[in-house]
Amino acid sequence: MHKVSFYAVIGLIVAYLSLHTDCAYAHPIHQPHWTAVENKFFIKSGRQHTYPKEYLPVIEVRNQHELGKLTALRFIEWVQYNPRGVVAFTSGNTPEFFVKFLDFYKNNWHKPHVMAELHSMGIKCKNFPDTRNLKLVQIEEIYPMSESHYKKISNYIRRHYVKILGIKPENLLLMDINSKGIISEKGMNVVFMNGKVDLSIMQRPANSQLERWQQQALKEVQEFCDLYENKIRSWGGIDFFIGGLSYNGSIGYTESGVSLNSKTHIHRLDYEAAAISSKDLGGIEYARGKIVITIGLGTIAINPKAVMILMVLGEAKSTSVRNVVEKKMDPKYPASILQKFPNSRMYATYGATKLLDNRHTEDVRFKSKHGWIHQQIAEVIIEIALAQNKEILSLTENDLRSYDRGCMLLEHSPKPLPSILLDVHNGVIKKIENGLQLPMRKFSTIIHTGPHHDDVFSGYYPLFDFLAYKYKNNFLYFTSGYNSVSDNYILSVLNRASDGWIDKEQSIILHKSYEKALQKFHGYFLRQDVEKMKMLETTIALKHLVSIYKIKNLYDLKHTLRWLKDEYFPNKQPGDLDVTEIKLLKGMIRESEADELWSIRHISTQNIHHLRSEFYSGSEFMKTPRYDVDVIKFITLYNKFKPDIITVADDSESALTPTNYKVLQIIAQGSRSNKMAMNDKLQIWGYRTIWSRYKSAEANIYVPVSERAMEAQKRAFNACFNTQKQSSFPSPFYNGDSVSLTTMTQREQFKELKILLGEKYFANNQVPELRNAAGFVFLNKMSLNELLRRAEDLQQAINLEESYITSKK
Repeated sequence: MHKVSFYAVIGLIVAYLSLHTDCAYAHPIHQPHWTAVENKFFIKSGRQHTYPKEYLPVIEVRNQHELGKLTALRFIEWVQYNPRGVVAFTSGNTPEFFVKFLDFYKNNWHKPHVMAELHSMGIKCKNFPDTRNLKLVQIEEIYPMSESHYKKISNYIRRHYVKILGIKPENLLLMDINSKGIISEKGMNVVFMNGKVDLSIMQRPANSQLERWQQQALKEVQEFCDLYENKIRSWGGIDFFIGGLSYNGSIGYTESGVSLNSKTHIHRLDYEAAAISSKDLGGIEYARGKIVITIGLGTIAINPKAVMILMVLGEAKSTSVRNVVEKKMDPKYPASILQKFPNSRMYATYGATKLLDNRHTEDVRFKSKHGWIHQQIAEVIIEIALAQNKEILSLTENDLRSYDRGCMLLEHSPKPLPSILLDVHNGVIKKIENGLQLPMRKFSTIIHTGPHHDDVFSGYYPLFDFLAYKYKNNFLYFTSGYNSVSDNYILSVLNRASDGWIDKEQSIILHKSYEKALQKFHGYFLRQDVEKMKMLETTIALKHLVSIYKIKNLYDLKHTLRWLKDEYFPNKQPGDLDVTEIKLLKGMIRESEADELWSIRHISTQNIHHLRSEFYSGSEFMKTPRYDVDVIKFITLYNKFKPDIITVADDSESALTPTNYKVLQIIAQGSRSNKMAMNDKLQIWGYRTIWSRYKSAEANIYVPVSERAMEAQKRAFNACFNTQKQSSFPSPFYNGDSVSLTTMTQREQFKELKILLGEKYFANNQVPELRNAAGFVFLNKMSLNELLRRAEDLQQAINLEESYITSKK
């Protein structure tokens, strides 16, 4: 009798089930061979080696910090045996901690605790590997861009990878294409006067000398692409590749639908890519119309034995992760090409993998192994009801059996299905009742916290119909917000100020208080006098200018204005870092927008606190919040107001904007060492901003919103948040202003509730607020312990950053 291994038996069972069940399981194209480093992190993740529905091996990590550490150690593990290999690394925010950990290990290699960690990973070389003879390939570049632009990707590579690894200049293959040809001869600003490229010009005769120059420039770019591709091939292809995953399933800037055999080429930035690039280019108005030079999918695949890693950070990319991992290789999801290769991997945070079906089912099974609790049951039932587009009470056993998690619930059901459905149905109604019962008592003290100045607004502004009058409201804004104010917006505000107008307004600009100006705004808003609100916006901006530059008279004010309009902004490249004074001006304008908003609700500036946290900077990698600088400000104000309720932007580290999570860390860190932990009556309300949203099962307070309230929300936004009306830095998921996205989300949340409870529940309801609802705001009331679980302790990130900063001195 032949002996058959346990794993072989399991394999046969899985194969049999895939053929003889209704579930169409996929199978990994290749079995991953985890390296020593990968195996350490793989074991820590607690996941299986492979899953039936996944085509690409995945290692999950807790957060961005761990993601960078895994990638850095895997690279060190590889490069110790391949010191002359060809490497290509992604840029941007995702590899921040990959960069920092490379730097950390290089500068701390011989410290005992570092050596011990390296040895535990199977890395036993005496010194940081010699990386000087590596060859480095740049993956992509936006065009046209000045060679000196700080945000140019080739300059990013020099600042970080070349500097840390010490790669020799002759081994760099960078996309520096302006040093010769027509751009070098005529100048980029002459050939592409508005910084935009019309690719159609290559398909028709030129109509002017300028168009002939542009045709020549594009011809030279295409020739550059051919030479670039040939150079990579002459090196034998890329041996170690680290790429990022876009929201549409592409690797970096490769476009959806591109051939899986594509070579280095150019293509136009689509809306999503332009929105993502807007932060680097000074606004989407500068990103639109640009093109990108990118290596092709066939270029990445020249060496089929290469180590190919996708670093993925963020719940916002979970749909993209599912498409790339669970669907067969398809040009629609270009990153799926990695499924072909034996050494391809995805390293991803838990948020990014949350939609992977087998893993989600495994999580449900783990949570329910000691018996189902109501929250877990509700998540499964609500998920199935929405997927089936059916009311909760009309679900059947067949509906549940169409889903793995539904099958699990039926197999280990704590009660009959009708009783389960009724419990979940009533639970949804209870959440609506929670929303109708706000506020709980008159004159409670509440602290509203916002990472940015429009976060509270987009999170739950309709609630201020009663919050403004029945609560003692205090607002804490953590960042100055200057990164979201474009140069074009500042110029539009300053250009309204003619010399004659300044002469007439000199008293309020130079002498009257800021509060007097806000009082004027309130009156103009009530009358909806748009023109006067605009001019008051300029008045307030000039008051800030007077404060920043300590201006005493009209001559100095007009001189400063001329300098800004004629010299500073025209001579600055969009996207380049501002001088300190202009950062302050932009931030104060953002702060004024929040002050104007709450003046509508008769809330004094004495109750509005702009903390200007120092972690928020224009630097490439946002700083880690510091206890003695950022956390202590929050603690001081918390102790001053002694709130009954505090609101927090409840975004995980894997959310689209890192600022929100860093503020969550500040609040959590403050609670760990402060009286908050002793206040068992404190309520914490989580809310979501335009960058993410609660699922129906995640929130526990549903507040109905009327059409009138949403119209009021739009009026307030259009009057107060002028920097964001035509946002230069929009969401990649929505091509429009943020208030439209906010109200759209509120309507979609109402639509979900109508599916779950049925439209008649609302149409025939005796409660007027429900009968007249047009949308819903979702909140999540949580305990302090829940808040602490959501935010990692700051100390490990602080320690790493201190090491990184020290090494740069």
